[in-house]
Amino acid sequence: MIAIAYLCLVTYFILLVISALSSWLLVPTVMTHRKHLVQQKPQAPLVIHPTVTIQLPIFNEYYVSTRLLDALKLLNYPKDCFDIQILDDSTDETSDLLAVKTIELKQEGFSVSHIRRSMREGFKSGALQHGMQISNSDFFAIFDADFVPDPDFLVKVMPYFQNEQVAIVQTKLHFANWDTSFLTRIQQMQTSLEFEIDIHRRTSQGGFLHFSGTGGVLRGSSIQQAGGWQGDTLSEDLDLSTRLYLKGWQAVYAPEVISTGEFPIDLVSLCVQQFRWAKGTTEVFRKLGDQVLNSALSPNTKDDWISLCVSYSMFPVFFATGILSITVTSLNNYLPSFLLYGSSWLYLLWIVPMLITYAYAISLGKEKHNWWKYWGDSVFFLFYNLAVSWQNSIAVFQGGLGCRSEFKRTPKLANTKPQEHNKYLNFQWDGMLLSEVFLGGIYAMMTIIDSLEKLPFLFIHILFATSFIGKVVYTLSFRLFNS
Repeated sequence: MIAIAYLCLVTYFILLVISALSSWLLVPTVMTHRKHLVQQKPQAPLVIHPTVTIQLPIFNEYYVSTRLLDALKLLNYPKDCFDIQILDDSTDETSDLLAVKTIELKQEGFSVSHIRRSMREGFKSGALQHGMQISNSDFFAIFDADFVPDPDFLVKVMPYFQNEQVAIVQTKLHFANWDTSFLTRIQQMQTSLEFEIDIHRRTSQGGFLHFSGTGGVLRGSSIQQAGGWQGDTLSEDLDLSTRLYLKGWQAVYAPEVISTGEFPIDLVSLCVQQFRWAKGTTEVFRKLGDQVLNSALSPNTKDDWISLCVSYSMFPVFFATGILSITVTSLNNYLPSFLLYGSSWLYLLWIVPMLITYAYAISLGKEKHNWWKYWGDSVFFLFYNLAVSWQNSIAVFQGGLGCRSEFKRTPKLANTKPQEHNKYLNFQWDGMLLSEVFLGGIYAMMTIIDSLEKLPFLFIHILFATSFIGKVVYTLSFRLFNS
């Protein structure tokens, strides 16, 4: 038993060091982000306006889809140089709403097609590929249903394609409801870290830049050369971006162009989105890892791509440290007390840099962000990371093992009261939530045992118990008060 106890403790220590390193590596990037800010050179005005197909992949988005179509009517781009494809795979009354809107747009002189498929094959990527095959345009602008482009979107983006090597122009994503709740604010932390810091760093260093799935324009010929949209992963945007890089194409970030969307407002929807991203990025790594590693891409590009694809792999590490803390506590009689107490407080090596990074990240992007006002959200973000560590661990393992699953959309509600939109927020008990109830109970029990017997992992078990129980309570209360 002594050997097992030491093995568990050493494994716990190694995983904790990995977690700490992953957090500390972000700190220099955040603190030096200003030197990576890229000043975009003015693009030469268009002499000839290329033809653009605006693709709107929509599945059951009753509350936001017409808002997007109304925004497209305001685009400052010649009407005869762009058309709109409503790629509608909906199974609810969204299709009826879009049919009416299509007629309205045609009467106003817009070229618009309401495209329905008999089967939702390939999900979003299948819809995009289908639309591309029936279009004669040179370029494709893509917007998820909840995003709204600026009127000058195409006018500002299309000049970048005068460089014949550019396949992707990704605009800056902004979220209108970022300050709705602490849940949307912690999503803003992640978004600020990506769009205010990390993308600038990657761009300035010639690293990997991928299409974010919305708010971007892609060159049609490059998509065809790279093999088109493919539905064998849940991250079709990262998959295609990677294949474009492997074919020698370039991507450009245009931070001066804003595409405005909205964050999920409830925890269940957010977790569905996170599960899809965690599994999808792992699937892309499994699919294209060998090709990227053996390619002629630059070291910076490879490093950025690997970091992006394995970023969610830290969740199994977080979860494993929690499980090992229970194991080590159970075997505490076989271990020296100084090792137990020392290793328990090493958790701060992961927590402290993470709090620094995300507390700073939320201060970016808007003048009204205030570090001192929102510092508490970084603490909520700590609990959130632990609370989703179990579900994201499952997603990573499923992605790594090649287990296929359905593309589950994240419902958006157009910033209105959720009480009015219950049909997209129906609560159901499932295996995931029940397992998190169980985990919360286990860590609560360990907290009591640690407290009574004065064992060293009390702090860690409080963190995990609070995270899992808090996630379940928040989920249930949200559904209760918004039903």
